[in-house]
Amino acid sequence: MTLRFSEGDIRFRVMTSELDALIAGKTLTLISFPITAEIRAKELSGSKKFSLRAEGAQLWVEISKKELELLTSKLPSREGIDEVIILNSGTELSVSFEVDIKSKQGNL
Repeated sequence: MTLRFSEGDIRFRVMTSELDALIAGKTLTLISFPITAEIRAKELSGSKKFSLRAEGAQLWVEISKKELELLTSKLPSREGIDEVIILNSGTELSVSFEVDIKSKQGNL
């Protein structure tokens, strides 16, 4: 899994094996000093695609399991899961989740 930050944007990119692991209920963890990110699939309420929580240098991300299954049915595709989240501060944060369709291997 790779995680990229830019101003107002977070992008997650996983390999197909990692996508399969998420759908199977496993949590993916990325430890990249100074940030640790954990991502997992979950049934989210309403039309939410992502749920994010941060504390210090720890980031927890939940992705709609329904959206992951829909994405899987469309592979191979360059499209991913995208959502703009309004933070408590009123700032917009664009969150993207993509699958690297060229790679088959991954470390869990």
